[in-house]
Parts: sequence; C-alpha cells; structure tokens
Amino acid sequence: MNEEQREALFKALRPDDETVRALKEKAKATQSVPRRRLLPAAIAAALVLLAALGVWLALRNHQTPPKIEPSDPIVTTTQPPETIPYNPDGSVNYSDLTSDGGAVPAMPQSGALLSVASFFESDVKGCTLCFEGTVTDVQFKQYDYRYYYGVKFGKETYIHEQPVTQLTTFRIEKVWHGDPSLVGTTVTLEDETIQDMGSVFGYRKGVAYVVLMQDVTGYGVDIWHPVGEERLVEGDITRSSPHATFYPWQPQVERAVTGDYIVPTTWKTVTEGCSVKVILEPDALQDSHTAHMLDWFGDQLRLVKADVFRARMAALIAE
Repeated sequence: MNEEQREALFKALRPDDETVRALKEKAKATQSVPRRRLLPAAIAAALVLLAALGVWLALRNHQTPPKIEPSDPIVTTTQPPETIPYNPDGSVNYSDLTSDGGAVPAMPQSGALLSVASFFESDVKGCTLCFEGTVTDVQFKQYDYRYYYGVKFGKETYIHEQPVTQLTTFRIEKVWHGDPSLVGTTVTLEDETIQDMGSVFGYRKGVAYVVLMQDVTGYGVDIWHPVGEERLVEGDITRSSPHATFYPWQPQVERAVTGDYIVPTTWKTVTEGCSVKVILEPDALQDSHTAHMLDWFGDQLRLVKADVFRARMAALIAE
C-alpha cells in the first residue's frame, strides 16, 4: 500500500465535521432515554470506535517487511539415509546398511582349519581393550617359514607354512572398556586369516566396528610357536603387531550407515528382542568358499538401534 492509499484510508476512517455535529444532536435527543436502554448501544459504538482506532494505528505504524535473501547452502558431510529398504519378511540386506555396499575384499587364505570355542559376550571384560573405531587402512602380510616337526614314520619331517595375516589400522573413537585416553589415537591389529571363514570376517577400510582387542605378547611376539621338539629352520615369524582381535571367528559388530549396529546373535543380551534380521547375500562375497558359512551367519545378524545398543553395552560392561 502506497502513501496516497494510506492517506485516503485515514480520511475515510476519521469522522468529518457534519458527522460530529450529527452525533452530538443525537446524544442530546437521547438524554431522556433510560440508561439501561442506552447501555447496549454505547457498548456497540465503543467497540466500533476501538476497531477503527486499531486499524488506523496499524496502518500508521505499517512498515514494509525487509526483503529476505536466501542464505548460502549448508555444506554437510554424507548423511545416513532417511529410510532403508526392508524385505517382505521384515529383514534388511547387509549391503543396504554398509557404506561400501558390503563388497568385501578377497582375502588370501592361510590353509589353516581351526576348531574354536564358542563366543560369550561376557568376554568383553576379559579383553585388553574394547573400542569403537573406523578402519583407516587394511594390509595383508604373507609369512613364509619352515620348521622341524620331528621324526615321523622313521624319518625326519619338516613343515613348510605360508600363513597370511590381515593388518587393520583403526582410529579409536570411543573406548567401551579399557584406557579412555586412547580415544583419538590409532591402533593396528594383526589377525591370521582362516580357511573356510574368508572375507566376511575381514575388516574393511572406511567402515566402523566395535572391536574386542587382545594383546598377544603374553604368548610371544611370533606368529608360530613350537610344540615339543619342533624348531624353526628358516623364515621370519615375527609379528608386525602385538595386538589381535579377541574373537575373530565371527562377523564383528559393525556400525551401519544409519548409525545403528549390526550385531551377531552370539551377543545374546545385546540382541535380545531385536527382530530385524540382517541378511548376508552370497552375491556380496568375492570368494565362493565362504558360502557354506552363510548357512549360519547368513541369518544370525540383527540390526540393533543405536540407543538400545549403547545402553545394553554399558549395562553389560557394568555387570
């Protein structure tokens, strides 16, 4: 509204001299009217005048609002998806929860077959360190050595082994159990690869995990340990790192792109009541010999909400 339009409205709202004289004469004519008959009319007239005054004041104080310029775009880091696709049975595919689509690296195999004990979540308090961190580097190391095994079937026997280890470097973001001053530092774990378990158990660069770490220096700094009359003949058996995964024979707890956690059901109290299954798809694996492991781990992973996971982990460690 421009200045001329506002002035015209002001004039329309202000009573002229003729209107004022008419109102005065009408007031004199109604002086003899009983007060109880005048009261409703007076109230109505007062309300009209107040409304007119309000409009006049609003127009008088009217200011054109300042023009709002669009702000600069907000630069953010990659955000988690608002939704993830669920399968008809309510499960979710592992590849939809990972930052790299679940494409695991082809892991060299050591040729070793192990019979291992079961995992118990109470082991979290028996490890050297339980931390949450992101993988910054993954390397593989090939060992090559030969040792004297003993006299077997009347002749000296020598064994030639070429185990492969995975060296995984983490940036520690949170310490669940252990020295909290390690937050912000890096640590490298060295784990021997196991035949027929394969890459589904391997850490991947750029992915965040909750890791149970053990210090293996108590067993010596070597990758191989002689038994009985065994002795090293040739080769280097010195480990590159004194640290290893406490229980490397199952998928590790992984932080999904949603901020929630992918947890094996062997963490019984952590996964209790969490019904969303995480399905490991065979197509995501680059090494076919791990396929039979999916018969168990393929539907034994659960998606645990972040707040539930943190609360249950804290309770587990506090026990």
